[in-house]
Amino acid sequence: MRGLQFQQVPGLAHDISVGPDGTPWVIGTQPRGNQGNFGILFWNGRNWTDTGGGGLRIAGGPNGTACTCNSAGTIHLWERGAWSPAMPGGAIDVTVGPSGQICILGNEQVSQQGDYGLWHWSGQQWTPLGGGGVRLAMASDGAVWVLNSNGEIWVYARQTWNGPLPGAGIDIGTGADGSVWLIGTNQVSPTGDRGLYRWNGHDWAPTGGGGLNVSAGPDGRPWVTNANTEIYCGR
Repeated sequence: MRGLQFQQVPGLAHDISVGPDGTPWVIGTQPRGNQGNFGILFWNGRNWTDTGGGGLRIAGGPNGTACTCNSAGTIHLWERGAWSPAMPGGAIDVTVGPSGQICILGNEQVSQQGDYGLWHWSGQQWTPLGGGGVRLAMASDGAVWVLNSNGEIWVYARQTWNGPLPGAGIDIGTGADGSVWLIGTNQVSPTGDRGLYRWNGHDWAPTGGGGLNVSAGPDGRPWVTNANTEIYCGR
């Protein structure tokens, strides 16, 4: 995987997520509402469209939907071109699967190290799944990849936790093609970017790229934001 080429995309962002339908979503850099929140935008094929909402973390879903949580932990869904009223509960991170299933890391700590519990949305309420972490991403098969406060990598699948896997990271992303991408812990730039890796089934293969946040499109191409809030897409 060494030597992956990256192309810069217009705009700036603090967080990025590419939905299973291929729509890129970002948490931009323009402050919005309460402190710590920034505008939420999606790429319409030509430029970024501002949704009018504000948040801290974003997860693209199927058919142009998305889920966000803001600096207060409040969770909202983007459906039919508008943000929904606040969902129950609170979150520090959100993920949406290819069928629209939603998982969150809640806003209550479950460990002294600072991990937050994993929950699944049943359609009416949140169901605890046990375990916890600080970052998560749902894979195409429904497995939830979780990074904990120590950077360890765990996978929740078939009601079972597996891990820790090799390596360590600060962010994790998945593609609808089954790819899984990791922002590691090794610094690769003077500004603080960390190395980018792809899971090969038993270990993490370095790509030569780096950043702070990662997602992937349905074609498996990684999208990253870096320490300068620049956006890049792998080729």
